[in-house]
Amino acid sequence: MKKLIATTIASFAFIAMAHAGEVEGTVESVDAAANAIVLADGQTFTAAEGVDISGLATGDQVKVTFEDGTTTATAVEKM
Repeated sequence: MKKLIATTIASFAFIAMAHAGEVEGTVESVDAAANAIVLADGQTFTAAEGVDISGLATGDQVKVTFEDGTTTATAVEKM
């Protein structure tokens, strides 16, 4: 039974990771009030709760990890 539970938990973790997308780009603008960033190619992402975008500025190169099928950024990393 313990193996079944461990396998199930691992499967859910793998599935969750499989549904994340990544994009790299240049920051065009940061809207702190809306907690959003716009990349130079026009893609707009809203930072999820706990994702800090306060240190981003126009021209920064970033990698955005987001939930597939949404524009919710689960991580934003300066490159």
